[in-house]
Amino acid sequence: MVNVPFFLALGLLLCGGLAAHADESFAVLEGAESPDHRYAVAWGVKGVADLDAHLKGSREPAPSDTIENYLLDVAGKKILATLNSGYWPSQNHHSLEVVWSADNKTVAVLNGGHWECDSFEARRVLDDQAGPFCDLAKPLDAALDAFLAKSFGAKYRKAREISFTYSDLALGDEAIWRVKATASNLYAKTGTDFQQSAKIQFTIVKDGAMGLKVKILGKPQKLASP
Repeated sequence: MVNVPFFLALGLLLCGGLAAHADESFAVLEGAESPDHRYAVAWGVKGVADLDAHLKGSREPAPSDTIENYLLDVAGKKILATLNSGYWPSQNHHSLEVVWSADNKTVAVLNGGHWECDSFEARRVLDDQAGPFCDLAKPLDAALDAFLAKSFGAKYRKAREISFTYSDLALGDEAIWRVKATASNLYAKTGTDFQQSAKIQFTIVKDGAMGLKVKILGKPQKLASP
């Protein structure tokens, strides 16, 4: 766990380890617990009731395994929701960033892939229940696309096979979230090379009893090219 000011609740995981639970279908990902340690993000294999026995001493699942990530009630050892990510520790070219709000009621989970964002979501947790999926990638993608089209015009529009990735997810003062967004097509087979990063700030607010919605704050801020 990294050191952060008291108003932050940050569980940041980049290819981290796991805290195994014997004879269970999941393993809690290191650094992914809520500030009060009541909830966490875990991983497991679909259809497997005993993860340790399935792995047979290996730290890596089999290629045929379907990996799942879960939002977990740690004390009750209960899965509250299956997330859209499918990360397991030490997975090559992938990362998972988990950030909790200070009140333990909102979690954002960013699953970074090799060339693109695999999933980026938020969930509300209240009274041992998980709210519905809130897609963070969709509004962020739209904000980044509009910013790049306006800032770079034809150069951006002529580029091909551009992928958006996100990193450095953080929650700051006044419940303002921020993330580094990068658009790149450096491995495209055709078209003009393009790579640009920007910082995007946003809020995640309640939408009904258990839902969440995203509001983009201002315009993305251009960063030096990665």
